[in-house]
Amino acid sequence: MARDRRAGRTRLDRVLARGWLRLLGCGERTGTYRIGGDVALFDENGKSEISGADFALAVVDEIERHEHPREHISVAY
Repeated sequence: MARDRRAGRTRLDRVLARGWLRLLGCGERTGTYRIGGDVALFDENGKSEISGADFALAVVDEIERHEHPREHISVAY
């Protein structure tokens, strides 16, 4: 967490993962995913989907890596 020096308070950074994709229930974890910007990601067949397990992995990885603070991201296979 970052400290807000002016107010002496702790503030939370955030990232918004958008749900343009089809979430495949719990599904199996493959450990692979793609991160995109504010535009949905599609595969060569026009699908934008990911399992719940891989979506959760992507969210946790983003929190730990802090690569897209205060940005909208999309996640898909």
